[in-house]
Amino acid sequence: MKNLFLISNFLLLTSFGFSQIPNYVPTAGLKLYMPFNFNINDESGNGNNGTASNTTFCLDRNLLPVSALDFAPASSQILINNLFDYSQKTVNLWIYAYSNTGGVIKSRHSSLLFGENTIYFYSNSLRMGYTDTVGGVGGGTQVFSNPTNTWVMLTYTRSSDSIRYYLNGLQNRSSPIGFRATTTSSSSLSTRIGSDGWGEFDGRIDDIGIWDRALTNCEISDLYNSQRGSLMTYFFDTIITTNPYYWPVNNKTYFRTGIYKDTLVNSVGCDSIVTLNLTTDYVGLKKYSVQSMNFSIYPNPTNSKLNIETDFHYSFIKIINSIGQTVIEIDRSNLVDVSFLETGNYIIQLLGEDNEVLSHQKFVKI
Repeated sequence: MKNLFLISNFLLLTSFGFSQIPNYVPTAGLKLYMPFNFNINDESGNGNNGTASNTTFCLDRNLLPVSALDFAPASSQILINNLFDYSQKTVNLWIYAYSNTGGVIKSRHSSLLFGENTIYFYSNSLRMGYTDTVGGVGGGTQVFSNPTNTWVMLTYTRSSDSIRYYLNGLQNRSSPIGFRATTTSSSSLSTRIGSDGWGEFDGRIDDIGIWDRALTNCEISDLYNSQRGSLMTYFFDTIITTNPYYWPVNNKTYFRTGIYKDTLVNSVGCDSIVTLNLTTDYVGLKKYSVQSMNFSIYPNPTNSKLNIETDFHYSFIKIINSIGQTVIEIDRSNLVDVSFLETGNYIIQLLGEDNEVLSHQKFVKI
């Protein structure tokens, strides 16, 4: 139903409402983000606000009011004064088409160096990425046949070696980089949303984003699922032991039964969550005295460095002088510099994650 807040012809909305960028929207390289929440502003902070004609605010895919834009088939469009001409790029948006006609988004000008930004309907199918090929004109890649009366998310990326096309967060097709820029002449230096040379779009549009880099599959999946880390993987370790447990995932030693988690960060955004389900009857010094967890130090006496060798894991080191003062307190290490200590007798303690003493020895500083 096309209603709510009719925007008069070529009304520029710049300050009606405000919207924050959701955490699942990648901000690195973000050049345009239009969520259409009460306005036609660019929320990326780059000032690429739109000028609208004959459009209406409407329900979005989550049934939130005034959160998407309805384009009637009669002269409805948005103009943005930017061609977004980048050697690497991503264009992403949601559409709900009432019919399979018209252009959804288009950047078209003879000055473009890296091809047009184009999504449009042609011959009962949805196409993306129209550009001129070397030696002739090539049409866009068909990604969906007759996608009407349902919300779909459309994405295409251009990287250094390929153009990839996505439908609802999943890669649909790809093609190698073999294109030159369009030579189509146009007097407009604007990106047009809702109409182009293929006609006027009849439907709803929401959450338009443009980046100057190719998003990863994980980032595109997050956009579709409206959830950060939607392709995150999960691993579980279940350990039953009577000893303190050293977890190589985070290089920590645990002495108590419990559930512990750590995140393995992936550079392309597909992080992994690892969970340790630990059961131990370790009860500290009542069961394992400091004498039962032996270690060696050398040289002893020493005048500079103290080497530590042990067959158990510890988290911290503490050195105490003859009057009970802590003179050194550091994280786990196999080598301790004691050269600055005064001559005398000292105690070195190896401590666990909770600062409990696991073992100790005496040494002499000369």
